[in-house]
Amino acid sequence: MIDDPIVDEARRAGEQYLAQFGFDIKAACEDLQRRTEQAQRAGRRVLSFPPKRMQPRESVRDRKVG
Repeated sequence: MIDDPIVDEARRAGEQYLAQFGFDIKAACEDLQRRTEQAQRAGRRVLSFPPKRMQPRESVRDRKVG
């Protein structure tokens, strides 16, 4: 696998951010929601996209043998 410095930097930043909350995902999500609300109140444009629907994976039972 090729090392990508941009991906490495993004992962380090994410890990540092989560470390602030003791790797508590719920606390980090609450902080992000609070920051989003503050940005909206300040008149900044916040983008929101609908969730992507995932196709169900083929189960082992449904696979054809041979």
